[in-house]
Amino acid sequence: MADDDPYLLYQASYAFQALQYVPDEETALQAVLRHTGTVAEGVIKVSGVVKMDLGNLFDGLKQLQKTVSETYDTVRSGFGGVRTLVQGGRGVFDSLKQGLGSGFKRPWYPALRAANNLARDGRLRDLKTLILEAPCRHEPEFQWGISQLLGEIVMDYSWTFPVRQQASMFLIYLLECGNRWTEDDSVRLWMLTILRHVRKSMGEIVVGETHSRLEDLLNATDDVLYESFPLIDTLPKSVSSPLLDRVQPTAAVERDLTNLKRKRTKDYSRTIYISPNAKANLREKDRASFPLMTKVKLFLKSEQHVFLLLGDSGAGKSMFNRHLEFELWAKYKKGDRIPLHINLPAIDRPDQGLITKQLLAHGFKDDQIQEMKLNRAFTVICDGYDESQLQGNLYGSNFFNQPDQWNVKMVISCRTAYLSQDYRWRFEPVSPDKYNAINPGLFQEAVIVPFSSDQITEYVGKFVHHKDTRALFDGREVWDVEEYMQKLRSIPNMMELVKNPFLLMLSLRSLPSVYNDFPDVSKLRATRLMLYDSFIEQWIQVSKRRIQSTLHSSTVEVQAQFEELVSEGFVEAVMSYSKSLAAHIVTKHDNIPFVQYDKRDRGTWKEDFFGLNIRVKLLRESSPMTRVGNQHRFIHRSLVEYFYSLALIDQPSLAEPYTELTDPLRPAVSDNTNNDMTASANQSNAESKVLPPARVSSPVSAPSSPKPTPPSRVSTPASAPPLARTLTPDNVPALVKNSSSDPFETRPPARDPSTVRGAPPSRPMSLPPQSLPPKRVTPPTPTLTPLPRPVRKPSLNMSKPLPKTVLVKDSSTLQFLAERVQQDEALREQFLATIERSKSDPSAAVDAANAITVLVRAGERFNGFDLSGARIPGADLSGGDFDSVQLAGADLTGATLTRAWLRHANFMGAQMKDAHFGEWPYLQMKAEVNTCAYSPNGQLLAVGFSGGAITLFKTDSWVRLRDLAGHNWTVTYLSFSPDNTQLVSASEDKLVKFWNVKTGVLEKILDDQPDTVACVVYSSDGDRVAAASHDSTVRVYDLDTFNLALQLKEHTGAVKSVTYSPSGGLMATASYDWTVRLWDPKTGVQKHVMRGHTAWVTSVSISPTNNLVASSGQDMTVRLWNGTNGMPLYILKGHTAFVKKVSFSPSGHQLASGSGDHTVRLWDGLTGTPGPVLSGHTQSVVTLSYSPNKAQIATGSWDSTVRLWDTSASALLSEQGPSVGSVENVSHLPPDDLNRTLSGGHSSSSSLNMGPAFATAIGINSSDHTFSFSSVACSSDGQLVATCSIDLVRLYNAKTGASVVDLRGHSNSVTSIAFSHDSKFLVSGSYDKTARIWNVQTGEGGHTLGGHTEAVTAVAFSPTGAHIATGSDDRMVKVWAARTGKVCYILPGHSEVIKTLIYSPNYQQIHLASGSGDNNIKLWHARDGLFDRDLRGHSNAVESVSFSSDGKKLASGSRDGTARIWDVSSSQTTHELTGATGHRNAVTAIAFSPNDLRVATGSWDKTVKIWDVQTGECLVTVKEFVGEVNSIAWKPLFPEDNGSMYFVTGCADKSVRMWKLVEPEDGTYKVQLHWRSAFDGLMVSLANVQGVVGLSRNNENLLAQRGTIGEPRWY
Repeated sequence: MADDDPYLLYQASYAFQALQYVPDEETALQAVLRHTGTVAEGVIKVSGVVKMDLGNLFDGLKQLQKTVSETYDTVRSGFGGVRTLVQGGRGVFDSLKQGLGSGFKRPWYPALRAANNLARDGRLRDLKTLILEAPCRHEPEFQWGISQLLGEIVMDYSWTFPVRQQASMFLIYLLECGNRWTEDDSVRLWMLTILRHVRKSMGEIVVGETHSRLEDLLNATDDVLYESFPLIDTLPKSVSSPLLDRVQPTAAVERDLTNLKRKRTKDYSRTIYISPNAKANLREKDRASFPLMTKVKLFLKSEQHVFLLLGDSGAGKSMFNRHLEFELWAKYKKGDRIPLHINLPAIDRPDQGLITKQLLAHGFKDDQIQEMKLNRAFTVICDGYDESQLQGNLYGSNFFNQPDQWNVKMVISCRTAYLSQDYRWRFEPVSPDKYNAINPGLFQEAVIVPFSSDQITEYVGKFVHHKDTRALFDGREVWDVEEYMQKLRSIPNMMELVKNPFLLMLSLRSLPSVYNDFPDVSKLRATRLMLYDSFIEQWIQVSKRRIQSTLHSSTVEVQAQFEELVSEGFVEAVMSYSKSLAAHIVTKHDNIPFVQYDKRDRGTWKEDFFGLNIRVKLLRESSPMTRVGNQHRFIHRSLVEYFYSLALIDQPSLAEPYTELTDPLRPAVSDNTNNDMTASANQSNAESKVLPPARVSSPVSAPSSPKPTPPSRVSTPASAPPLARTLTPDNVPALVKNSSSDPFETRPPARDPSTVRGAPPSRPMSLPPQSLPPKRVTPPTPTLTPLPRPVRKPSLNMSKPLPKTVLVKDSSTLQFLAERVQQDEALREQFLATIERSKSDPSAAVDAANAITVLVRAGERFNGFDLSGARIPGADLSGGDFDSVQLAGADLTGATLTRAWLRHANFMGAQMKDAHFGEWPYLQMKAEVNTCAYSPNGQLLAVGFSGGAITLFKTDSWVRLRDLAGHNWTVTYLSFSPDNTQLVSASEDKLVKFWNVKTGVLEKILDDQPDTVACVVYSSDGDRVAAASHDSTVRVYDLDTFNLALQLKEHTGAVKSVTYSPSGGLMATASYDWTVRLWDPKTGVQKHVMRGHTAWVTSVSISPTNNLVASSGQDMTVRLWNGTNGMPLYILKGHTAFVKKVSFSPSGHQLASGSGDHTVRLWDGLTGTPGPVLSGHTQSVVTLSYSPNKAQIATGSWDSTVRLWDTSASALLSEQGPSVGSVENVSHLPPDDLNRTLSGGHSSSSSLNMGPAFATAIGINSSDHTFSFSSVACSSDGQLVATCSIDLVRLYNAKTGASVVDLRGHSNSVTSIAFSHDSKFLVSGSYDKTARIWNVQTGEGGHTLGGHTEAVTAVAFSPTGAHIATGSDDRMVKVWAARTGKVCYILPGHSEVIKTLIYSPNYQQIHLASGSGDNNIKLWHARDGLFDRDLRGHSNAVESVSFSSDGKKLASGSRDGTARIWDVSSSQTTHELTGATGHRNAVTAIAFSPNDLRVATGSWDKTVKIWDVQTGECLVTVKEFVGEVNSIAWKPLFPEDNGSMYFVTGCADKSVRMWKLVEPEDGTYKVQLHWRSAFDGLMVSLANVQGVVGLSRNNENLLAQRGTIGEPRWY
């Protein structure tokens, strides 16, 4: 080795030091024991290199600096080559030779390892600290390595430009420090060599002052610099070192891998498995699914690293993971990737040493693990990310695929309910060549979809033939597949439920007992709770029979304990055990479902459940649990939530630290105490009483709706039975060796006790409330009832003091509680009583908050309730109905009110500090908004206007900071400099202006543009500005001199947009020449021309995390392109007008587009899948900007507003309703992805809700329907409401608003509907030119009435139900025989399209009235179809007509903006409903009230008005509609309504709402919401906030904008 090539000598010395830190055939423990004193301690602390604890690292380096470890006794033959290097070293590099040949462990080596790891983690501040403060910083080897590392950062394009530039400046700084940094000339020469190489290769890095300082350093040396400089621009992937392999012999692992394969495949052999299907992501439609196994196998063959598997609880994630492992093991051969299944909840700290811990659990030794780490590749299948309560990135924290780390492909599963909106960062891999940068290109995801009918049948077939199925039938003949399927179909709603694989398993096991108890199952209505209850009871009964069958061979003690359990109630005892165990898992085991029990756990709570006590063991063996070795868990995670919800109900308080069921489980000291303890417990149970509920005050006029008390098949007693009869552990024989004999479970592997998560200290439950649930689903008719259950009373003791924690962290537990409340009237009353008690008892506050959270989740409506003074701090009222509620003086501190309906609510004096409404106030401007931009630090928002003005807002308070005046015409674009100090503006006045952000001073004007400047942006390093002009040119200016650096002239039309990639390596432009072009930003060389838009291209954006490019155009599309090769990827469709602006979110996971259709649409930033639609603007949306540091987007419009949207936890939620849009794939992808189309509309997904809804300024277009309602109707029996829209007819329960059934059959949009007068049938008209008759009870279609030549626009049933009238755009009215479907009469006469039809209810003189676009109403004799007369008076089309109940009056609404009341006999108008109180647009809906005293009208002016028929006076106006009101129908009066009248509205905002007309004694009429179908946005119109305390300024502004009244106060 020559003196003049120190690089190789340094590398050899580095490698030799690495060998010194490699143990020589020792375990880690042996190595520590071999070291002594401070050396051992130093080595241990230097392990901070891995954990990156700088404090420990420095301590360890200091101790190694003081004491040198012993040398190796002999140098193995593998060191021969190194020894040669040592002997050849000479010259000025004595220190390197010393480090190479001494055999000592030198501290500079671990310090350099730490430096490299800090760089990879992006911890540059810590790296700087290490360089300047490390104890070994004066050692030449350390200095040499640091210089090389800084040089590689400078060369690596994956770093941002400022970081690379700062790294070069840091090198220069170290050189300028002279002897304070290094006294070694070789290090100085090395640093100069590096900098010279940087200057030569990357001149853009060394500029300005940096260039001058470097030139001074280079000119100051006369030494010859080194020629070789093998810097790498990215860090290489780790490979196994041949030298290390010679030092450490390879451990034999293949035999133990074979044993592991045998064990894992044997464990799985008895499991029933059906291969699931999946979709690409959460927003994808279920019908666009694919075989999941095929997709995963393609992933395993690809270059990707992480596959995320999502799904609902019970969707089959764990089962798929086990089957994947089974298949991989079945095909495994030596040298293949090793499949490793890991139950994450069973691993202690899975974020560190994950694979090592699992391999230790399988019995592998340290040397085997080290060999596999260096030489083998793994397929790691991680199950239960959510069950482990993890938050971080396991891939990154375990350093997978990093140098010297595990070679891994990871499949990881997680419940969708556990994730927030921006969840991908938890799973996306860290690229091994980008210093820990996220690399989305290495990531893929899929979402398991519900089972299809064929999959259900296949599963049933395997279940029927399974050997353990016979035990479920208790000696009866086992059903075959056909019979099982028939049973499933015969129970209403069952087939929908069993699309979930776990619920399918529950139902198959439960059905025999259900049919045995209830032969007429057609009157049941299947619910999830019913399945769980039945399954648990069946499981316990089967377990009881199993124990009974073995009693003859059991000990006397076992027999005695079993008989005692039976006498006490076997099912109740097992239930009590399971509830208590679930409560302890949640409260004392950090909600981790795996529990390990061994001898170390004696005396802890675990012994109460897993000890040797015979009674406890009998209960454990009878519970739905599984055990492998010393690990115990319920057979499914959801059972923890199920039993925990029951335990909470049994508790005296909804959030009490769980203690009530603990004592009965603790083993007695001796058997003599058992009888006394049992007697005492029984006496306590007998004496306990439930206080009568105190009902929360509700409106006197509210109709009573008594609910039957649905009992429970699974008993949930008021307090747990005693479980204390025990024997001493020494006398307890083994009852059953392994109770996990059930074939429908996934068994976790046994593992080493040292890897098991320990139980945390006992703590109270701290479970914050969650987001909005589905509304309560109530059966539509009395014929469908929940499964009958024994009556029980809940055991809530309202007099007990309540804890200081809020319920419920786990949304699944909350959902179980809500379902229980829906079926248990007594429990509901207790919850209401808790809220009432909080008014006078401050200690009840938390319990009341919990109670109302559960009730809202259960669908309880609080419209008109008196909650004045209620203490419900922290309650989640999201989506709740609180119309006209009294909340004066209530404590709503920290309450969540997202999407709550609070119209006319009274908040006077309420405490509302930290209340969360989920929305932001909009900014009202004085001119049209044309552009807006956030500053890079997120502290400012700049807004540009059509008049040339610019305004800066502070985003913490949205207070106007300053105005910038200077442009004469419209400001077209704004952009902040990367350092937040400068703002640049472009304008139609052809000027580019630079403003000082701090002072507002105009610093520079560029006036060389010949035409309008459409866009101006800073480069990512802030050194240049690019301006796009209507003269087809992009001009790039150097900001040091403001000289023109580049001109891009290839476009042939106006350039509307220009942008830089965040990394600075790419520039994109969009033009009116219909193209998008990509450029090299340094040289201006054009890279790609991307064609595809069919009109002007208006905007372009580059993703910050990958090379995706998005563009928008006048062709109403957004397009995604591959920025590397310019190829098209996706066409995003959904906007109905030009798309003006498109932008990626800061994470790159979301894409937003603003359009002339007044909406903002969100799309998946990687796949283009359509997301929510943000509605609220009333004019074109022309600009938008994402906040860089919060989940917020600002949008500007020509309606002179800037609206702020909260994007947290929203883009992937199912609860906003389906999105309407599509994405066409036009890229070259694998065959299964080619040309797929992802579109909005209805989805059959059953995915769980994950969090707060997407907040908008007015409300999201979300509803049960995809499109607006065209018609609504009420059945005459008052049971049903029917609605129709473009896509379907839907029936709702008229009392509760629950969806009952969808009627599908038309091939085009549905326009109109009408019930028969006996409520048995419904007729619908459609644009498919037909009308269809439906059986309401069965949902089946009857006759199709075809004959019109144009769309059927109006339908009506005759009073007798014998005839149906249809009107059409063909200007004809036809009358049909309802029984035969044949035409009876054709009624010509109208000269325009038919708009509306109605029969009079007068049987003596039946008229048919028709309204038309010819402005006329015609009356026809219904008996013979003869024309009677015209009612003339409207000046535009007649949209709606309605008869009074006696047929003497007729009301009509017209496009002329008026409504009229006619006297039928005289054909005269008695009242024209117009004037100052009238509608301001077309009256599209009109209906008489049931008592004929009122008329309701709906209009395109988005209001409903109630009129007095006698006087024509407008009594009340309802304004809370976002869209046009298209239809109105009154619900018939019934005695239970107590005189109150209800009407239903169908609206273009896709909502259907039932309202109650309140006629108080003081003469002030009110309309109160009764129920609503859609999850609207926040509604606070006319809510009284006078004297409200604690509102933030943002919330105060928000409420004022939404129409509240009164003045809140700040104290």
